[in-house]
Amino acid sequence: MSAIRRAIIVSNGYGEDLIGARVGAALHAESPDWEIRPIPLIGDGRAYLALGMSPAASFPVPKSGGFLRTITDLMADLRQGLIGNLLRQRRVIQTETDAATLVIAVGDVFCLLWATAGKKRKTVFLPTAKSDLFMPHSAIERWLIRRRATWVVPRDAETATTLRLAGIPADYVGNPMMDGLISAPLPSPPDRLPLAVLPGSREEAYGNLDKILNALNAWPTESPPLWVWICVSPNLEPARLEAQLSTQAIRLSDGNWQHKNGTLMALTTDFPGAVIASRAVIGLAGTANEQAVWLGKPVVAFVGTGPQSSRQRFLEQTQLLGHRLLFCPTELPESICDTVLTAISLPVIAPPSPSHSAAIIAKGISDIL
Repeated sequence: MSAIRRAIIVSNGYGEDLIGARVGAALHAESPDWEIRPIPLIGDGRAYLALGMSPAASFPVPKSGGFLRTITDLMADLRQGLIGNLLRQRRVIQTETDAATLVIAVGDVFCLLWATAGKKRKTVFLPTAKSDLFMPHSAIERWLIRRRATWVVPRDAETATTLRLAGIPADYVGNPMMDGLISAPLPSPPDRLPLAVLPGSREEAYGNLDKILNALNAWPTESPPLWVWICVSPNLEPARLEAQLSTQAIRLSDGNWQHKNGTLMALTTDFPGAVIASRAVIGLAGTANEQAVWLGKPVVAFVGTGPQSSRQRFLEQTQLLGHRLLFCPTELPESICDTVLTAISLPVIAPPSPSHSAAIIAKGISDIL
């Protein structure tokens, strides 16, 4: 019987948790003697729990949501207890590393530094926060990656090439965030134009949904009537979303909702099914926007209510995703609806082949141990 090997997975974000969970599940499927020990640095690690992995600890979600872009964000996090939280994270990681064979870090370079705070172990780094397409790693970051990571798996081929030129063992094998997204399209009324709405997965999602509903008030009467799928992240509270919907819509007998302008809406947790069924997407999200574009759908974005949906964030996404992300520079409902109509007019792209990046990464790990 093989001895049990332990891998700790340190991730610092909801999308990063999902990537970590998929890689951990693939690693265990590749070799059942792996014990997976997640350490999500933001929140309770629901993505890991959903795949049967028990996090070593949970940590509060910072006011900034993990996006420290301004002094105001930093001060808010400090008042919330940032220093104490970081010290506790470090202690947990050091304790868990003692019994680990492998460390997997999913996130930014800070996540890599924190994940390697314990005893030196073979380390796989999945840098999700930066890309040569919109924000390359700095020289200092490349130096740190070279010192701390055994193998680096970037999100795109361009970044992998740059890191290799800097002497870093990096390979592009696809993006695990796109694994498991191929799904059957959700049904919608044939006389209505299906549209998916992605308000986000963090606290700001509630305010974002209000802004999206307000924008739909301006949907032109001469355009086809809408059927809207509101995609609900596992991190959100359906009851709270329903309370928001009730301010601008009425609940129908079939459980769906009717907006005051006649648009029909439904809440769903089937994100890929909703996106695949839709002609376009209104996305005030991070990872979900990227997933929707990967599924072949144009995404309309505008400034939301928090750091995940800021102007800077979406301008970075346009560099990453190209013309399939349409950023509306104004928050006027009429302009947003016009941008949605432009998105709908773009050529339809066929869904991609299924992605199996996590399984490829799991196989690659055996080569570095």
